[in-house]
Amino acid sequence: MNVFQDHHDTVLSLGLSHLSQNDNVFNSSALSFGNDVLFDDMHHPITVEESSEPIETRSSFKSSLHRKELLFVSKIASHSCVFNLSLGQSGLINIAEIIAEGRAALTSGTTSGIFMVYAGVALTVTVLFCPLSASTAMPVIPASVIALYIQVLVPVVALSMAFSKNNETAMTIVPPKNDQSITFAAGECTRIIFHFIFRSVIPVGASHLIFLIAFGSLVLDFDPDIFEELCDMDATISDWTDVIRCSNFSTYVGEASLSASSLMLAELSLCVIAQSTSFLLGNAPILGSDLMGKNRTWFISSLCCVAIVFIYLHFTLQSGSLQALPWYLFLIAFVFPLVSVVFCEIVKKKDKRLIRRKSREA
Repeated sequence: MNVFQDHHDTVLSLGLSHLSQNDNVFNSSALSFGNDVLFDDMHHPITVEESSEPIETRSSFKSSLHRKELLFVSKIASHSCVFNLSLGQSGLINIAEIIAEGRAALTSGTTSGIFMVYAGVALTVTVLFCPLSASTAMPVIPASVIALYIQVLVPVVALSMAFSKNNETAMTIVPPKNDQSITFAAGECTRIIFHFIFRSVIPVGASHLIFLIAFGSLVLDFDPDIFEELCDMDATISDWTDVIRCSNFSTYVGEASLSASSLMLAELSLCVIAQSTSFLLGNAPILGSDLMGKNRTWFISSLCCVAIVFIYLHFTLQSGSLQALPWYLFLIAFVFPLVSVVFCEIVKKKDKRLIRRKSREA
C-alpha cells in the first residue's frame, strides 16, 4: 500500500455503495467494493413464518417496496462500484484473490496490446526501409506474407500472452492514476515511439541483411546469364556482393527477388516472435524466470507460429533456393532472433526506470 500512498493513488475503496458522497472515491479508485445494505434483504428468501407474520410487525421499509423494485433501486444507487458485496464475512473473504486475479489480467492484457502495436511498428519500419536498401533491386513485399504476419502470427502470439499468470511485482509497475500530467506527461508519446523503433532496429536490420545475401546468391544461381549481361561480369567468380552493387538490377523482378523477399519477412517474423519473450513479463527480466510456468499457452503458440513460418517458406520458395544460399545466412537467420531478445532486454532496462514505482523503504 505504500507504493500507492507515495503517489497519492486510491487503489481500493471499500464502503457503503448507497451514499452519494462516496461516488467520487469509488470512481477514482482502481477497484471499488460497495457494501450493499440491501443485499441480504434482497437475497434472503421469505420463509413461511415471515410470510405469515402480521404486517404490522414487519419493518415499514420491507413492506413499502416490492422485492424487484428494491433490486432496481439498489442497482441504480451502486452504479459506481465494480463489485457489490454483502456486509457479511462471506462476501469479503475473496477480496484479495479478486484483486490479484484482476491485476494479473490487466497486466497481461496490456502487455499483449503493447506487443501488437510493436509488431505493427516493426513491420512498418521494415517496409519503409525497402527503398533505402543497399541493393539496387528493391524487395518485393508479397501480400500473402503480410496477411500471414498481421492476421495469423501476431494475433496468435499476442492473444496467448494474455494467459500469463500473476506477476509477483505487478503492484510496483502500476502507472500513476490520478495525476494526468504524470499518467501521460509531455514527451511520453515520443518516448514510447522511440523505444518501439529502437526495439525494431535488430529485426529490421537482420531481415534486410537476409534479403541482400539471399538476393545476390539466388540471382547467381537462378539467372547467371542475366547477371553477366547486365553487369558484364563472370558469374562463376562473383559473389552476392557483386550482384547488389550492380546498378542495372534496379528493374529486375524474378524468382530470386521474390524468394529473397519471402526470406526477409520470414526473418522479421522469427525475430518478432522471439521478442515476445521479452514482452511477456512486462518490465521484469526474463533471465532466471520460468517462462513455461508463467504461460504454457504462449510457449506452445509461439512454437506453432514458428512452424507456420517454415511451412510457408516450404511452399513459396523456388525449388533449390535453400541449396543456393551460403551457410552463414542460416547462421544469421537463427542467431539474430536471440540477439534481438537480448537487445530488447537492454532497452527494457532503460525504460523500466520511468515506469516502475518502488515502495518506501522501511
